[in-house]
Amino acid sequence: MHTLRMKVWNVIAQCPLQQWNRWGVRLACASWVLASGTALFDTWQAQQPQALPPTLTLMLHGQTFELEVAATEAQKQKGLQSRPRLLKHQGMLFPFRPAQSVSFWLWRTQPLDLVFLSHGQVVGLAPQLPTCTLTLPTDCPLYHSPGPITDVVELPSGSTQGLRVGDGAVFLPVFIPGAPPVVKSSLPVKEVRP
Repeated sequence: MHTLRMKVWNVIAQCPLQQWNRWGVRLACASWVLASGTALFDTWQAQQPQALPPTLTLMLHGQTFELEVAATEAQKQKGLQSRPRLLKHQGMLFPFRPAQSVSFWLWRTQPLDLVFLSHGQVVGLAPQLPTCTLTLPTDCPLYHSPGPITDVVELPSGSTQGLRVGDGAVFLPVFIPGAPPVVKSSLPVKEVRP
């Protein structure tokens, strides 16, 4: 925030102070400072990581991951950018409905593994991808899905070791103490009686 304050003061310093007593100059400078400050704040805010609560548990190849879900286009664009650290069993799910071919870049993320899924089955892997620190995300390499997919999961680099195309993935809602139980499944539920 200190850097943002310094940038705003630099913008104010560029106003012609010798003509400050004229209302037109005051109004123009005030508008310019407001517009510059808004742009600087937007830039600062864009560099902040998004904090989504984990809402799904992914069971994949004998491992369990707590996933945040990037449901909106804005959340998908932001992804895991600027995240200082991702713990070993954390990740982010990017759902795509209807199924479609997608491309990802890893701009200002940490090194990640990408898992491409179609209806709960692994159809592609992009393991141990490096982060991209270039100025613009459009300059970063793209990682493409092998075809139409329904989900992409970003996991910490090295998490997909031993995972193969064709392996299955199971998504379960995260249990939150005190919250009502959520029961959603496409599988039939068999009642067991003692």
